[in-house]
Amino acid sequence: MFRRSIGLLPVMSALVLAGLICHRKPAVEPGTVQWMLDEDFCTDCSPAISSDGTIYIGSLDGGLYAINPDETVKWRYSLDEAVYSSPAIGSDGTIYFVSTDDCLYAVNADGSLRWRRAMEEDVNPTPALGVDGTIYLHAADSSLLAVNPDGTLRWRCQTGRGWSCPAPSVGSDGTIYVASDALYAVTPEGALAWRCRAANVVWSPPAIGADGEVYVAADGGLWAISRDGAIR
Repeated sequence: MFRRSIGLLPVMSALVLAGLICHRKPAVEPGTVQWMLDEDFCTDCSPAISSDGTIYIGSLDGGLYAINPDETVKWRYSLDEAVYSSPAIGSDGTIYFVSTDDCLYAVNADGSLRWRRAMEEDVNPTPALGVDGTIYLHAADSSLLAVNPDGTLRWRCQTGRGWSCPAPSVGSDGTIYVASDALYAVTPEGALAWRCRAANVVWSPPAIGADGEVYVAADGGLWAISRDGAIR
């Protein structure tokens, strides 16, 4: 009996292996669409992704969506206004965004409201975050606003003449860069560090390299500016 059982082992092993092969998921080709969220909204803003993989995106149907990596909706924070904002995520998981009612919202990771601040002027809907949690917004009059993590205004710095107000960018040393009629560098304390007239009007948000150089697209060209404000 023992010998006959031994003889069956190769056959059973082969059957198990065949079953595993038959139920193995097919390989996914690179660039294959994994899923598309079929909801009644469309948006032009970029999503933000948290460390746990949750995807946050604003919608034109009036709300901020939190979406799991498997396409299921985790929660929706409902508003009466559209959200064109690309959200920013704090180190504690708080999500910051601006809606078309010109209010800055701070929403907890569970979808509950932490606070809401009405802005006194039109602002670019995409905030930037400092390493200390400060929220930076570029206003339509080209002033830079710094908001504390509790929603109170820290400071305001005038940085241009209101021709454009792309989203600000924050360097690794805490310097905030904003563009309008020129590129401006502002210290974390709200003081103007320097101004560089790279072009007549800069419409794009600044990009910051690992070495601290700042890049902006303007007047049909790409400008590289050193961290001290000199054009390369």
